[in-house]
Amino acid sequence: MKQVLMSRTNTAGWKLEELAAQLREELKIKNENIADDESDTAKQVTGNNNLIISLLEQIERLQLLSIEACDAIGPNNGPTGTPRIGK
Repeated sequence: MKQVLMSRTNTAGWKLEELAAQLREELKIKNENIADDESDTAKQVTGNNNLIISLLEQIERLQLLSIEACDAIGPNNGPTGTPRIGK
């Protein structure tokens, strides 16, 4: 499996909060591209995309809470530095 998120073994990966934001923006563009389509399928896809956008917003908020919790422990040493939690 190809790694997507930044980690010790994938330092060029995405930060979760940045990936979620990028996905949200791309889904908004997809919705704009089908906004004039009145078909039931387009309406279903738009509704599904809106739900996914909402879930991605929740992911961003949760990740920011995790970042705040880790920041309270100490500074971020980056993906190759000493972890603040875990091994």
